[in-house]
Amino acid sequence: MLSLGVATGYLLFSNSIDIFLIIAALPITAVIFLFALYLSKNRTALLTVALSSVMFVCGAVVCFLKLDSFSKSELYENTPCNICATVCDKGENERGEYLILENISVGGMPVKGKMIAYLGELYGDYCETGYEINFTAKINKNRVFNYGKPNYYLADGIKYSCSVYSGIKAKEGFSLFGKIRNIIKDRLFDNLDKETASIAYGMLTGNTQFIEDGAMESFRLGGVAHIFAVSGLHIGIVYGLFYSLCKLLKLKALPYVLLCIMPVFLYALICGFTTSSVRAAVMCTVFIIAKKSHKKYDGLNALALSVIIILLINSVSIFSVGFQLSVLAVGGILLLSGRLTKRLKHIPRKLLNTVSVSLSAQAGTLPVMLTHFGYLSGAGLLLNILIVPLLSAEFVILFIITAVSVIFPFASFMLSYASLPLQLTVSFLIDAGFENALIKGFGAGLFLPVYYIGLAFATDKINIRPLTRAILIALHAVILVSYTLVRIFIPFYDYTVTVSAYYGGGQVLIKSRQGNVLIITENLSATQTNKFLSNSYACGAEAVIVLGGENCAFGYKDKAIDCNNIYVYYEYIPVQPYGDITVNYEKNFSLCGIDFSFADGYSITAHCGQIKVGICAGDYVPFGICDLLVCDVADNNCASAYTVSFNERNIGNCVFDKGDFEFYINDGEIR
Repeated sequence: MLSLGVATGYLLFSNSIDIFLIIAALPITAVIFLFALYLSKNRTALLTVALSSVMFVCGAVVCFLKLDSFSKSELYENTPCNICATVCDKGENERGEYLILENISVGGMPVKGKMIAYLGELYGDYCETGYEINFTAKINKNRVFNYGKPNYYLADGIKYSCSVYSGIKAKEGFSLFGKIRNIIKDRLFDNLDKETASIAYGMLTGNTQFIEDGAMESFRLGGVAHIFAVSGLHIGIVYGLFYSLCKLLKLKALPYVLLCIMPVFLYALICGFTTSSVRAAVMCTVFIIAKKSHKKYDGLNALALSVIIILLINSVSIFSVGFQLSVLAVGGILLLSGRLTKRLKHIPRKLLNTVSVSLSAQAGTLPVMLTHFGYLSGAGLLLNILIVPLLSAEFVILFIITAVSVIFPFASFMLSYASLPLQLTVSFLIDAGFENALIKGFGAGLFLPVYYIGLAFATDKINIRPLTRAILIALHAVILVSYTLVRIFIPFYDYTVTVSAYYGGGQVLIKSRQGNVLIITENLSATQTNKFLSNSYACGAEAVIVLGGENCAFGYKDKAIDCNNIYVYYEYIPVQPYGDITVNYEKNFSLCGIDFSFADGYSITAHCGQIKVGICAGDYVPFGICDLLVCDVADNNCASAYTVSFNERNIGNCVFDKGDFEFYINDGEIR
């Protein structure tokens, strides 16, 4: 009910409905409840309903207020300001190094929330986690919603962003856990090559910000990226070490509980108190208390308690992909692994537990993976059986050696030997080419609720007869397959035009009865394209049209899209850089019953029957008239019945504000 309340608060805020309408109804609801409690004989049921209602309201109110607070700003955007702050984290991405700042004051005025500061090559004094810094920069406010979805930074409370090119003045401050993270990072990066060190640091702390995008994508394509989530494996090792110490010392109940619980939460703090680490720490705490008090441990209740604690602390964590994957993976294991173990008796016992846990976790997270990343790893099941146990063993060794090197710096030389198995595993994952074994092209809309309802019938938590269970599972499987096939292969309209965008890059998918054509700009990521295709139920495209400059064909190079037929503007210098991928240099051509015509390298028109669709990725719209115009230029002279912008907020229908747009063309009309 708490999660449902959080979702309700999100819907109320996104639709500009005041949360206090719910709060105002509480006194009346309380009077009705007290009257019903006085008259009712089944008071337990009423108290359960009351508690559920309280949780629902708490979730809605906390989420609404969190979103409302994030949306408000005390600062003027794009105005140079003097900023004083404390560095709470440091990372690296395609833009370079960045800092996460807290305890911020701007012009001497305290500011709520955190800030991400992107660093230039020469940014001033050296700084690390825990340092107090001072600099001048223009601040931008991060919005609550981007492209129709919660902002990526929302769950972390990062309200502002800025770019720092020079002028940082820093002095070392004290941050115990930041200091420990810095020491761990220094030990790894000083003794290992950058790629291995960044992966080892990610495995130990859950911080993947230093891992190069290509290496991280290889782990995702192999279906083993969850090794970087601080979870039961990490917390279990910490608990196991101190549990062994407690047995050796023969401690009594209270010292035993304290000595086991404290290191678990200290490790979670070192890892930045991520949602997955908090979930694992809470569940481990429940297990420790249950074990020492001789009570039965219930994994589902422990998981529910951890979710309640996380959402009460930070309700918007529910929108985080990490939170969703962590909870659903553990939920899948708790609900399904026992039944799978019974059904897979023929598998050798040494493999049985690994197979059942892997299948259960992947079953729990399947829709989330499809929705957020646009694909499933076809090799994931095998790799989770073979590679993850090796990585887990490597983690144990790395954890112990790193801990020793932190305490005794002279022992750091052992890290290079301890990391050898990890280097071999990483090399295998990067070179294996798992992008050729992806399952994608579906997973949005009704797929999610139908899937999880069907999955619920497969668990042993619903007490129904075996025949009834089998019929219900089979029925849901038929519904899922039928729904997916209809969405992919049977268009209900002559043409469907879907417009999407993501931070500067745009894409348009045109589906006809003869196939799919994808139009993309050269600066769009492969992850976003695959996610867009999956949510649009497009297994692939018969052709991809790339809009951009002279080297726009190279913009397709890193995109894992199932298409070897791309089109670019005919005046560009011909190149054929991709082996079996054909680059077509055209001006006027036809694809899937659609007539296309390049106006220039950045603009193209598509005639979908009698409807003219203009798509422009440049700063100038060369079309005089269109039925549907998709562009990024607010001030243009094109007369169009419908206009959609990738990112320009001065155009009414803006993808940045409202999310993806879908237009249906039938009998020469746009609907």
